[in-house]
Amino acid sequence: MNYLYAINFVPGFEDLVGQLLKGLDAEAVLSEEAFCIVKLKEKLKPRDYVKFNFAKNVVQLLEWSGKDGQLNLNFDVDPNDFELGGYSTFNLRNFESAKPTKMDSSIRDHLTSEISKKFNLEYRSFNPDVDFVLAKRRGGVSYFGVKLKLREKISLQKGELDPDVANLLLELGGIKNADYMLDAFAGNGGISKEALRSFGAGTNRGSHNLNVILVEKSSRLVNRLKVELDKKLARVIAGDVVKFLNKTDKVFDLVVADPPWGDFEDYPGGLEALEKLYLDFLEAAKGKISKDGIITIMSSKKEVLERAAECSGLKLEASLNILVSGNKVLVLKLRD
Repeated sequence: MNYLYAINFVPGFEDLVGQLLKGLDAEAVLSEEAFCIVKLKEKLKPRDYVKFNFAKNVVQLLEWSGKDGQLNLNFDVDPNDFELGGYSTFNLRNFESAKPTKMDSSIRDHLTSEISKKFNLEYRSFNPDVDFVLAKRRGGVSYFGVKLKLREKISLQKGELDPDVANLLLELGGIKNADYMLDAFAGNGGISKEALRSFGAGTNRGSHNLNVILVEKSSRLVNRLKVELDKKLARVIAGDVVKFLNKTDKVFDLVVADPPWGDFEDYPGGLEALEKLYLDFLEAAKGKISKDGIITIMSSKKEVLERAAECSGLKLEASLNILVSGNKVLVLKLRD
């Protein structure tokens, strides 16, 4: 028995996602930009969902078709093949080229009736237990299935990275092999929260001894982080991360940096000052990573970051062009 899943993720991470899926024994059936359909020999259960936190969403498929095909929507499936235990209500979501779209009324009526009969669920448009998704991608691929609840709904602060983006940054840096991690320019702490949520103790993933240090200048954000994060798992430090790195005797297996980009508000001193910030940080971090340690850093100022990385003397392991909230962003993976 094989189970099919459609996976949407951040554009630019195709190679990394392919590696992650291979490690999960998932066989690629179709691969496109920021999307794939994979085949698994065993049905995903809720305890497995954390392994797919790199995805924006995962849909277990009832049916899919290629670029020139049409969906039959005949529900020729076994309800027991789907993880719907404890659910009593559902809603229907329709997407055209990744945008929410009103569903044709005849199709909606058909799907509502068939889902209710096949899965013994009641239709509810507001706050349902589970969503059924009908989607047609820009390239023509269509699919229909059950959206998995990968994670609890998270309220993000302004400027906080989406958890799936943070997850992929951490995976890129080899978080599963890291015992000590530095979250530089921590901001709202999105990267550290995802590290502890998806890779920390109790997740059965990576290091059970993951220790996280966050450094942030804003006293307002520092105070909030100290309330939100478990002191046993994460230490929050107020101050300048470059000064911290120059003074500390700690060595990190992974340093993850989401520094200011100068997009939402002008950075004091302009691009020249921004490049100096990046370079000062990379030079300071260079001496504080372990033998196999990794630095991952991202910015929308591609040329500025590239120049700083080149001047730092760090070795470039990977360069990825990704999209974050519609912005083109460069991600670098560096080591000493």
